[in-house]
Amino acid sequence: MTIEKITYILDTNILLHEPFAFLSFQEHDVVVPMTVLEELDSIKDRNKDVSRDARVAIRALEDALADATPEEVLAGVPLPIQNDGSKIGRLSIFNDYTLE
Repeated sequence: MTIEKITYILDTNILLHEPFAFLSFQEHDVVVPMTVLEELDSIKDRNKDVSRDARVAIRALEDALADATPEEVLAGVPLPIQNDGSKIGRLSIFNDYTLE
């Protein structure tokens, strides 16, 4: 059975609620708009509990994209491999104008 790939676009609230949310869509593609990264960056330095979640989300995204070139990030970097070794989705960071 072939699973049809779906593209999920994550917003700031999703990543603040679950910093590793992008890993939850393993067989699908995940896009994080640049605005979301900018919002997480502005939240991370506040003196509130949500700041910790913003830092965790930023760190997790950086780890997932650590060895990728800007071109690879735009094209999509494979998400970590599932336990069964099957091919899975990709993580991309897009400039907002790319999503229009």
